[in-house]
Amino acid sequence: MDYAFALLLHPKSIKLLNQCRLYLQVLSLSDIVDASGSHIIGEYSTGERPADRVSNLKWPTQSCPSREAWTMWKNFLQHFHVHGRLSLPLGNWIGYTHQTWFTFELSGAHIVFRKDQRADSWLLYHPLRTQDSHNLRSSRM
Repeated sequence: MDYAFALLLHPKSIKLLNQCRLYLQVLSLSDIVDASGSHIIGEYSTGERPADRVSNLKWPTQSCPSREAWTMWKNFLQHFHVHGRLSLPLGNWIGYTHQTWFTFELSGAHIVFRKDQRADSWLLYHPLRTQDSHNLRSSRM
């Protein structure tokens, strides 16, 4: 939201952006990018909460924002990316996040990690090199 204030947006615009931010339960840009820190996750651009992560924080109840708010949100995100790729990719993680991730994909690598809650470990999925490109092979990490 600091960037929204730096843009000198109208207070109504900032209110609409904040409604979207609260609904999506995000604090910063790092909350809406993939594990590589280089791409905005598609669901966050379209106003959906990804099913593969949850926030550990207690958030105020925010109903789904209006179409006007989502248009403002999409326009605001355009300041950070070109076709989903961040103009200035984020660096390495330097601290903990409030989000618990259950799955994530390394953009461009076609590798998927999934949290195995029972074993408290991560499963690593590689694409199979067959005609059926939808199949994945897994290994434990």
